[in-house]
Amino acid sequence: MIPSDLERRILEAKQKGFVPFLVSATAGTTVYGAFDPLLAVADICKKYKIWMHVD
Repeated sequence: MIPSDLERRILEAKQKGFVPFLVSATAGTTVYGAFDPLLAVADICKKYKIWMHVD
């Protein structure tokens, strides 16, 4: 997940009248061990009062 893209998409959704309420981030995929930038995503979620799920 790219934090700047996440924030842009949140703003676009809000402008269209949607209410973003959840971001689901990844903390290590089973195949590649890939991680989303959890701290940056958490900061964005906090800024927009969106629940963050990490799996």
